[in-house]
Amino acid sequence: MRLNIRSYPHPVVGNQDDVPRRACQVAVEDSKDRDQLYLSFKVDCSSQVINRLIQQDAAFYVVHVECSNTLFRRAWTFKEDTFKLAISLNDLCDSIEINVAICATRNVSDYAPDGMHDDYGDSTFEVGPGDFLAVTPTMVLEVYPNFESLGRIGSIMEIHASSQPGDAPMSVVFDAQKIQIILSQNDFRDYAISKANHDALGLLMCAIVLPVLIEAIRHVRAMQQEDIVDGKRWQKVLYNRIKGLGKQAASGDPFEISQALLEFPVKRALNSAVRILEGQA
Repeated sequence: MRLNIRSYPHPVVGNQDDVPRRACQVAVEDSKDRDQLYLSFKVDCSSQVINRLIQQDAAFYVVHVECSNTLFRRAWTFKEDTFKLAISLNDLCDSIEINVAICATRNVSDYAPDGMHDDYGDSTFEVGPGDFLAVTPTMVLEVYPNFESLGRIGSIMEIHASSQPGDAPMSVVFDAQKIQIILSQNDFRDYAISKANHDALGLLMCAIVLPVLIEAIRHVRAMQQEDIVDGKRWQKVLYNRIKGLGKQAASGDPFEISQALLEFPVKRALNSAVRILEGQA
């Protein structure tokens, strides 16, 4: 959701020139681990009227995060001008939109923010719960996925069954927004059954994802940077993931890079095999 410039029934800080002598700004820092995206916010509003309303619990800060690729959408409210939140990476893919605003929590009579445009004169306004008092520009944050689960690898890879009957080797199509992995109909059936078993994910990672990722890295390494910017979605995501490994690691062999991105896939495959065998004992 983007908070586009619009006409409100009352002056809103940050909306066009409603309140030209006041501003609302937000600084955002992000980090993540294997499972969570962490966001830290610091809001600075120069309107003393709005700040007093916050102190009186008549207004609060609102953060709205949306990921159009996964349909994730959620809002948080805070009373302090610094706050943090965590979002599961399983709920996100590629990029998110972040909106920060200040909203009223109750009815406020005779509302007149300091510094509002001269055209408002001495007018006052009625605002109610949920009405915007201040808004900030929509921020877009790229959320590059980790590669340790088949769910997250779905950001750049899709696995499909072949339209042709009979056994056939796995094939890969790189000329699409996502890498297309094609399995024979029998192999795809076995893959679907295996994917439902958490203990088998490490084996699937090595059997399917690892060899395709190695070849995908070779494709990206052969491209010019300007071609990547205008390239497929998977190329841009993979390029940034490789870049995130650091200059020395990123210049290494694709076989080594792929294992760094997947975080010890062979170890995971062997652990998967042991768990399956132990479950059969």
